[in-house]
Amino acid sequence: MSDFFDRIEQIRKYKKIGSINLFATQLLGYKSSEKINRLKTEGNMPSIQIVNDILKHIPEINSNWLITGEGEMLLQPPQTTEPEKQKGAYLKERRTKKNDEPVKDIPVYVGNTRAGTIQVYSDDPEMQTPIAHLPVNVFPGCNHGEKVNGDSMYPLIMNQAFVVGKIIDKRGIIYGEKYGIHTRYGQSMVKFIHPSMQGKEYIKIVSYNDKIPPQDIPIDDITFVYRVHFIINPS
Repeated sequence: MSDFFDRIEQIRKYKKIGSINLFATQLLGYKSSEKINRLKTEGNMPSIQIVNDILKHIPEINSNWLITGEGEMLLQPPQTTEPEKQKGAYLKERRTKKNDEPVKDIPVYVGNTRAGTIQVYSDDPEMQTPIAHLPVNVFPGCNHGEKVNGDSMYPLIMNQAFVVGKIIDKRGIIYGEKYGIHTRYGQSMVKFIHPSMQGKEYIKIVSYNDKIPPQDIPIDDITFVYRVHFIINPS
């Protein structure tokens, strides 16, 4: 049983719902429990729809706990009095940051699109309009997303998946982690990054798909990089 499915079970018991089928059909409004049951298998990732539907119907659930398992299940202890007031407090907490500024959405770009003969990149936001927006409270610590084209990271990242992460300075890359990068040659990709045998001014980019060979590229050729924290594969 996956950790995410285990957290769904905890929510089901908290809501006193008798079965996963009733949780999916009566609470979330699905036609069946198929979308939920597939998450029993370790490695199957929840879609953004499932995460949003759970938070929409049970606003007191801590989104960080739901996604990562860290922290408490509830934003604050349930109250038996003034239910509407408590519900409003939950929603306010989800909509605001700690400094009470409005929560901003995370823009999602097509990482490798063409407009005629002009290559368009997400590191130039004036040239490209986001294709979607994701709620920042569901993806803590992130500020950038892209839609992946290609299978170089299959099956870890599928074609047309969304990857969400944090924009960083290219000199802050941590070896062995997943990054989305753009280069001045028109490349846009998500890869594991490792040290290069060619020296510290190079990096080695490695695909999850072992049919695609590693490649060494100069760090100076990188124009934009973000560390990948979340992967949302197509259902």
